[in-house]
Amino acid sequence: MITRDKMDACLGRLGMLKRFPVQERTQVQIGKLLNELCSSDDEAEQLVTRVLDEHSEWPGPSALREMHGQVSNARWAKGRPEGCENCRGRDGRRTVFKIIDLRTGGEETILPEGSEQAVWALRNKLVDQYAGSKTHQFYDSMLTFCSCPAGVYAAAENRRLRERAERRYGG
Repeated sequence: MITRDKMDACLGRLGMLKRFPVQERTQVQIGKLLNELCSSDDEAEQLVTRVLDEHSEWPGPSALREMHGQVSNARWAKGRPEGCENCRGRDGRRTVFKIIDLRTGGEETILPEGSEQAVWALRNKLVDQYAGSKTHQFYDSMLTFCSCPAGVYAAAENRRLRERAERRYGG
């Protein structure tokens, strides 16, 4: 949530752009858009600075949304810890395998460890083992957040984005 003072400052700075709307009702709507996009005063300040750095005219709401996505993706990548051996290269997520026993409804969850090659080797072994089974179903295209710092960071970012979407679109 952006504070009222920061919102006024952001709208004032955007007002330096040619063709920035002067109607108060339109500025209120731009303020609402900034509030939907940005979760903090700092994030709003970064977005407005980027708009002013790249444009001399008001680029409009769709460009504002696009620029926010670029700013938040760059910030996420910069602050993200490096993953461990189990999730490196997958943004803090790791593969999960599930085996469902169709007779009992029980399930076994397997979190494979090691390099991507080791994960694929285990996957291929399980696919071969359960291929054509009438008693078990094997699922291999699932991901979960790793317990390492990269996974914790990715889970927190995912939670933050989900909460923002719920506020924006209703939950």
